[in-house]
Amino acid sequence: MADDVAAERLYARLFAALPTPHVAVTPDMVVVDASDAYLDLFGLRRADVVGRPIVSLFPPDPASLDVDGTPFILQSFTRAAETRRPDPMPVARYDIVDHTGEIAERYWSHVAFPVVDEARDEVALVVQVLTEVTEYVRREQAAAPTEGQWRSRAEAVEALLLARVGEVRDARAAERRAVEMRAALAETALGMAGASSVAELDRVLIERGRAAVGAVLAAVSVRDGALLRQTITAAHTPALVEFSTIPLDSGLHSAVVSREGRPVLLPDAAAMAAFSPEMADVVTGTGLQAVVGFPWRVGGELRGALSFCWDRPRAFSDADVDVLQALAAQYGQAVGRIEARRAEQERTVQAVQMSEALQRSLLSEPRSRPGTTVTARYRPAAQLAQIGGDWFDSFTTGSATTAGSPTDGELVHVVVGDVSGHDQDAAALMGQTRNVLRGIAHTVSSSPADVLGRLDRTLASLGAGVYATVVLATLTPHPDGGASLQWANAGHPAPLLLRADGTVDVLATAPEPMLGADPGRTRSDHRTRLAPGETLLLYTDGLIERRRSDLDAGQEWLVATVREHLRAGGRPHELCDHLLGLVAGHAEDDVVLLALTADR
Repeated sequence: MADDVAAERLYARLFAALPTPHVAVTPDMVVVDASDAYLDLFGLRRADVVGRPIVSLFPPDPASLDVDGTPFILQSFTRAAETRRPDPMPVARYDIVDHTGEIAERYWSHVAFPVVDEARDEVALVVQVLTEVTEYVRREQAAAPTEGQWRSRAEAVEALLLARVGEVRDARAAERRAVEMRAALAETALGMAGASSVAELDRVLIERGRAAVGAVLAAVSVRDGALLRQTITAAHTPALVEFSTIPLDSGLHSAVVSREGRPVLLPDAAAMAAFSPEMADVVTGTGLQAVVGFPWRVGGELRGALSFCWDRPRAFSDADVDVLQALAAQYGQAVGRIEARRAEQERTVQAVQMSEALQRSLLSEPRSRPGTTVTARYRPAAQLAQIGGDWFDSFTTGSATTAGSPTDGELVHVVVGDVSGHDQDAAALMGQTRNVLRGIAHTVSSSPADVLGRLDRTLASLGAGVYATVVLATLTPHPDGGASLQWANAGHPAPLLLRADGTVDVLATAPEPMLGADPGRTRSDHRTRLAPGETLLLYTDGLIERRRSDLDAGQEWLVATVREHLRAGGRPHELCDHLLGLVAGHAEDDVVLLALTADR
């Protein structure tokens, strides 16, 4: 819509600036616009004429009326509208009020031509071209010519008017072709702007651009050291063809443009033959009759040439040169944009690969301990840029104090956490958090809640700027078999307990803040038994997080899915792979899973 308004304004300015008097009327003979030259001729303003009947601008001389009193000028407008052909009129007298306020005798030459709305197949406007011939008529009257002389001179004037009609028709046809070419080239430019690869860009430019300028052949040439690679298409073979390379020091016009960075315009076969022996061979071998080439650049660097060829001579106006030169410049800008985007994508891929490698290096394979089986999985997000700080860990320490009393033997610790962020920094902070947690657990004999509290304060004192959710669980042997489970949760999704009978419990507790939010806070321990054959499932929010859905709904889906898996006879250690398979390809965040099963 904005483009249509801009075009209407452009044509309005163009019409107003016409150097000769023009007035445009509707088929009902109401004025819709007049050129500045027309208004100056009569000393009028545009507001004085727009919306008025054409005959009211100045009254016709009685000699300019037919027997019914209809002005000849209206008849001319009507004929032009009905026949859709230009209609010239003989010289007619129409008097006007001059600058002194007196009525002055004036003689005019009129030509009316129709403007057809092709979409509706109807005449939209009739435009009158008006020329004052008063001085000419007075000279003729003073010479007192004979009737025969009047007739011959009238015939000469009529011939002149017919010639002018032809000129107007040719000018309108040329204008229409120019508008069509510019519209097609604008479409080409839009297509280039949307191209995502150089191959697609070449296809848009060469195919659409060739058709837009009416060429039989178009080519993009690219410098490659001392050689020039050319991609070309012809009207009868629309598929792109990459020709063998030619020497950059060749005399072919594309090599000269690519080498010297200047346009080459050869409007006919004689100009082509005179340009170089190689171009003379082109004329002889292909029958091409006109060639142009324009350099294209990326960031000021000369990269090659854009060429169009015709099988007939073709004159190149200044407007043609401007348009084709702009097209070559837009091609260079598009290539630069595509190369910059490709380089950015390559840097992104490298950064993601480094982050993922770092993250995987920190996620050591979990080791099962006597009496337990541990399975862990990590899968990065579906989007490359979403490598983040999710982690799992499984390790043992010596005896500790759990539930307020000492415990002998090794303690099994399992951890799942998620450091905020999705970049290399998040992966590095995850490694730091993981290692500090291990160090604290090995140094102090304490419960999971105390370990997380110490971890939170230590990270704050280091100024690490870590914000993370985490679940730390500790298992000790239970007298009746299985294990005693003690855990603490710092803002993380609640673990699941998969019972031996196929039921699934959510180990929900009162929410406590994530690490980094309130380092001085005292944290809580929670306890339950992990009977033989039962499984503790820890996971990160990437497993249950969905766009347009909350985490509660995601957790409900997880519980139902796990329950269905168990009822179908699925084994707990297979559960991690089953869940990852369900979210593969559409998880918007990293996913970490850890399943610890108490052996039967």
